[in-house]
Amino acid sequence: MGINLVVITENSKNLSLKGFRDALLQEPLIGKIAWDKHWEEFDWEGKKYFTWILAPRISAFDPYSFKPEAPTYTEITFLKIMLLVERITGGTIYIGNDAVHIEHPNREDEKHGFMFWIPPELDYICKDWRETASKHTEKLGLIF
Repeated sequence: MGINLVVITENSKNLSLKGFRDALLQEPLIGKIAWDKHWEEFDWEGKKYFTWILAPRISAFDPYSFKPEAPTYTEITFLKIMLLVERITGGTIYIGNDAVHIEHPNREDEKHGFMFWIPPELDYICKDWRETASKHTEKLGLIF
């Protein structure tokens, strides 16, 4: 059970989708598991974004109950991926869940009440996420 995370990053470096995917593939953490294909791009309110279409389920990582003093391997892995994505795009990471957010504006469905808006910043939800991702060197876990 659970719900899927919605992960969006601002494309501050104005990368093409191919450029972003290629940069992901250059990273040992990402390249071996081919997560590069699970991202799409979109424009919204004059800015460019990438969204992770197959983000993990919230049962694997719940940012609202995250405890940085005792993170799981799953949480560490997810946060390391977010650190990498932030470095590549130069943009803010936004995180929500698919119970209240959708991945990008093209999936809006006003008839059924699905309206797009940018979720909260990961910095707002998990204030120490960068430190947690950086200081843990344990073997990475699965996030799905």
